Amino acid sequence: MHLQQVSLCVVALSRCMCALQVYTQPVFSLIEAPMRARRPKDERLPIFLQFGLRIAYVLMCTVIAMLIPFFGSLMGLVGAIAVTPTTFLFPPLLWVMYKHPPRWSFDWTANWFLVWITGLLGVLGTIGALYSIIVSWYTFKIFAN
Repeated sequence: MHLQQVSLCVVALSRCMCALQVYTQPVFSLIEAPMRARRPKDERLPIFLQFGLRIAYVLMCTVIAMLIPFFGSLMGLVGAIAVTPTTFLFPPLLWVMYKHPPRWSFDWTANWFLVWITGLLGVLGTIGALYSIIVSWYTFKIFAN
């Protein structure tokens, strides 16, 4: 493996680990809430219990992700539907709606160009991910070698 590939893998892994921490905090709170309710208000859960529950949850998520043969395509679908609009489509659109630049000025044209291009990429990404999921679904055999 080349140094570039290794560094790309390290960056991707660290990004996934950070995203996991951000997106699973509500789940951890949901899991730990019934246990906290049985304790006095000022008493916290033991750290080993929190640590064990979180490790078990992450392992469960990892195993489920590994069992789904089209997990990458599923993540592509989530990205095309959720990440593309919120990260790339809405900011220039909201900027145009908030700032009201003169029509056909450079700012107005550049932002509407970004809105259309990212909207098109989101639609194409959704179509591509759905196509990949459908193709994988028809060739999928559970517990096959």
